[in-house]
Amino acid sequence: MNILVLLEEYFPDYNASTLCAANVINELAKYHKITVLTSRILFKSQDKLDENSDQFSVIRVSNTYLSLYRKQFRTPFVRIIMRFLNWSIQKLVCADINYIWYLETKRRIKRFVDDNDVVIAFSGTFSTQQLGMYAKLLKTDQESKKKLISVFFDDLLPDINPNYKGSLNLAYNRKSISEKLFQVSDYIIFTKNVYNYYLHRYSFYKDKMVKIDLPLLDFKNSPPTNNNKPVLVYSGYLYRQFRNPSSVLEILNELSQYMEFEFHLIGAGDCYDIIAPYLKKGWLTNHGLMSRLYSDEAISKADILINIGNNTRYQTPSKIFSYINTGKRIINFYSIKQDTSLVYLRKYPLALNVFTEQKRDCTFYETIIRFIQKKPVRLDRSAITKTYYMNLPKYSCDLINKMIGVMK
Repeated sequence: MNILVLLEEYFPDYNASTLCAANVINELAKYHKITVLTSRILFKSQDKLDENSDQFSVIRVSNTYLSLYRKQFRTPFVRIIMRFLNWSIQKLVCADINYIWYLETKRRIKRFVDDNDVVIAFSGTFSTQQLGMYAKLLKTDQESKKKLISVFFDDLLPDINPNYKGSLNLAYNRKSISEKLFQVSDYIIFTKNVYNYYLHRYSFYKDKMVKIDLPLLDFKNSPPTNNNKPVLVYSGYLYRQFRNPSSVLEILNELSQYMEFEFHLIGAGDCYDIIAPYLKKGWLTNHGLMSRLYSDEAISKADILINIGNNTRYQTPSKIFSYINTGKRIINFYSIKQDTSLVYLRKYPLALNVFTEQKRDCTFYETIIRFIQKKPVRLDRSAITKTYYMNLPKYSCDLINKMIGVMK
C-alpha cells in the first residue's frame, strides 16, 4: 500500500514522540511505500541526507518556528524572542504551533493525497492531527478508500493537555476539535497511559480506539565499563514545572558525603539556576544540550543510569527505554505514587525505584549506596524482549497493518 505520513519533526530532529513515530515508520517501510511530509529545520543542514528510495521518500516544509524553538536552548536572545512568540501564538491561535508551517503543509498535501491509500498522522503538535483530518476529508478520486489513522504517543488532545488553551482553527473550541477527530479518524491510537481516559470520555467511539505502547526498544551494543569510580548519567530535558531535579540533586549531594561518584547531566531545560549551586561540589558535570550521538555515547560509558520521573501520570519519559535498551542498572527517582515510569521499571530486575518524598534516614542512603556499589551486571537482550515485547517497533507496525487490512 501507499501511505502518507504526517508529522512535524523527523530524522535527524527528534523529540520523544516523533522518535516513536520514526521507529514505526521504519518498520512500515518494509511492507509499504511511504511518503513522509515533515519539517525542514533551518539551522541544521539536511540537504545531504539520502532520504529517497523506491519505497521511501521525505518531503520537507520549512519550519522557522520550530528552528527557533530548538535554538532557544543555546541562545538566550532567541529564548526572549520565543517567549514573545509563544505568548502571541497562544493568544491568537494555539500554543506550540507553527501556523505558517501548517498552511504550507496543507497546500502540499493536495499533491500527494490522491496517490496514497492510508494517511497516518503522528502527534508532535496538534496541528499534525488537523492536517490528517484535512487529508481524509479532501475531495479526491479515492475518497471512499482512504483511511485515517491518528496516533498519539503523547497526551496532545486539547481537552486533556492544559497547554492547548486555544485552537488552530478559531471556528472550533477545544472540545469540538477532539470530537471531530474521533468522528473523522478510522482508528485512533493511544498509549496505555491515556487510553482508559479517552475510552471513558469518548465511549461512543470505543471501536475506533486502539491501545499501544511506546515503540522505543532499539537495542544498541555498548562496551563493558571500567571506570575508577561509579559514573551516573541522566540524559534528557529537565522542566521546573513537571520534571524538577531539586530533590534528586539534594539526595545525591548528601550521598557524596559517603561515597565517591560522578554524575553527568546531559540535556536542556529551564532548571539551570537549580543545578548551578551543585556544580562547585565536584561530583556534578552539566553538559547542556548535546547531540543524540553524544548522549548515546555517555549512556554507553555509564555504570548507573538515572531517571527523574514526571509529576504527571499521563506522560512517560522516553529515556527509560533508551536505558532499558542497554541492559544496565537504573535508579528511578520518582515523586508521585502514580509515576508512569514505575509501570516499566518495576518489571526491570536491575532497577532501584526511589521515592523522593519518603523519610531520608540512614537506611534510605544505605540502600542507594549498596545498589551503586554492586558488581556491574547486564540484563540479557532476550530477557528484555520477552518482558517488553509491546515496546518493539514491530509490534506497533503489526497493529497498524491489521487496521489497514494487510494482516489478519
